[in-house]
Order: sequence, then structure tokens, then C-alpha cells
Amino acid sequence: MLFIRKDENKTASGKELEKIILDNREKKQVLGYRLTQSGRNEYKSVVAKCQDLDQAKLIPVVVGSGKPVFNLSKIYADVDSARQAAEAKLKELNRGVLSLSLKFVGELGLASGSLVELSGIRAVVDGTWSVDRVEYVLGSDGLVGVGRFSVFSG
Repeated sequence: MLFIRKDENKTASGKELEKIILDNREKKQVLGYRLTQSGRNEYKSVVAKCQDLDQAKLIPVVVGSGKPVFNLSKIYADVDSARQAAEAKLKELNRGVLSLSLKFVGELGLASGSLVELSGIRAVVDGTWSVDRVEYVLGSDGLVGVGRFSVFSG
């Protein structure tokens, strides 16, 4: 079984995936899209705690800044573990706040876990997105891809 971190843009062997560029100004590759925003709160920071055995007290480790704040309930063994847990939780909480469904032509290189750079669509859509899922269909319009993307948080 393989465990691969989301948004790292790497293959299972650790090789960097090539970022795919869909420039709608040049090739008109985008046939349509739908942008949705989830109702989740966008957390600005996460607090994890670790135990200081010498002073017998809990030490808060804050990642990010601002409110709202998410507090992790688990107590970690050291500052590094607490920081790693807080960073991972902040990424998880903010992932998927914006999601994009996109119908496009002419690009077979997209695969789940890869990155795509969109341009020439709309300012709110243009930028780097992480590919969550992509399917290809051969029909009367030729080879058409339909993908689901989330905001790249790496």
C-alpha cells in the first residue's frame, strides 16, 4: 500500500509531476466551468499543545495567525510534533474551500495529484489548482476531459 501526501505534486516514486498549463487565451481549451465555495469556515490559525516535562506545563504551538482559531485536543510529546500536526490540520481545514469543475479539450497529461495552471478564464479561476479527479470521454466533440480541482495549498 502506498501513502502519498495530497498537494505535493509527486509520483509514488517521489518524482516531481510536470505542471500542466491550460491557457484559454491561446487555445480556447476550456469548454466550461463551475466554481463552488464550501460553507466551511476558513481557519486562519491552529493551536497544538505539547508537554514540557521539566516545568510540568503545557506549551501552546501556534501555526498561522488570526481568527478563527482551531484548537487540537491531543497533547504532543514535543514542539516539533505539535508544529507538524498544527501545520497539517491548517492545510486540511483550508483545503477544498474553493472547488472547481472544469470541462476542457486537448490535454491528456492531467492526473489526480498533479497541478494545473489555468489562465485566460476569469481572475477568480486563473491560478494553480490541484487535480482531485479527471475523466476523459471520446465523443462528437473529440477527446474531452472533465475534472474536479481544489485550490493548491502547497
